[in-house]
Amino acid sequence: MQALMNVFEHYLQLSFKDTGGSDSGSGSRQSVTEVLIKLIRVIANLSISEEVGSNLSDNKKCVEYLLHIIDVKDIGAEEELVLNSMATINNLSFYSSPGTSIEDNEVETARCLMKLLLRDHKEGLLESCRIYGNLTRSRLVRDFLSMNSVLEIMVTLLDSGDQELVYSCCGVLVNFMCDEDKRPVLKRENGITKLVEVLNDFSVMDWQLAGLVCQVLWNYSTNIRSSNQTFGEQESQALITLLNDYIDDPHIPGDESCTKEMRHYLHDTWRSDFCSVAAQLRKRVKSHQSKFVELSPP
Repeated sequence: MQALMNVFEHYLQLSFKDTGGSDSGSGSRQSVTEVLIKLIRVIANLSISEEVGSNLSDNKKCVEYLLHIIDVKDIGAEEELVLNSMATINNLSFYSSPGTSIEDNEVETARCLMKLLLRDHKEGLLESCRIYGNLTRSRLVRDFLSMNSVLEIMVTLLDSGDQELVYSCCGVLVNFMCDEDKRPVLKRENGITKLVEVLNDFSVMDWQLAGLVCQVLWNYSTNIRSSNQTFGEQESQALITLLNDYIDDPHIPGDESCTKEMRHYLHDTWRSDFCSVAAQLRKRVKSHQSKFVELSPP
């Protein structure tokens, strides 16, 4: 690892040196970038191992070099380098724990990624949301992102129509909804309606996403007293209707459009990732559904 870090530092410094714009300099810069990309891929693959990944998450140089690339390099000009750095940070942030270098830099990481939320770059946006899914396990990060309107951006992205992006956003929202002070944003930004629409649009072919939507709504409704007041009258009824339908029937296609293996996979994820949390959510919504709003105790 020390050898890798020495190489990383050397080529990172070379990548920022001015080549003077000559053809030979341009070729040299490209070679430097290629070495950095390959080196970062090695680190990313190493970090898949829990033992190695945990050690790497506490490697100060490794974390700082990766963040420097994400913060300074332009994803439009050096896309592969930035995306590989982001993917590696995503792997390392999975192992974040108190006292590690990745934990010490969690707010700085969150800050570096914010600019990519506003870029017209699908892969950069998706990778940012994946990393936020890990980072927002920290209350400190959730507070920082909330102050910078990232929660509102996550709710807006539920309308993207991109299944993978919506899944990542829901993972971030699950964590945000742990904080009572952040829950009103979801309803204010029309997030309840958006989540019900996601449940309606994607569930049949993605029960993991459906289960994640239910988890967002479960965390959001922790202090529920009235379903209509918490979710909205129309949203409550639409939610119960969908949950009744999906819990009773996984709606797995039986024709040639769905292979036998895919049908088995869909049924397994319906049962393991959706049914349990969906049944709990349905019970909560139904038990608090009333035309009358419960009054606060005197």
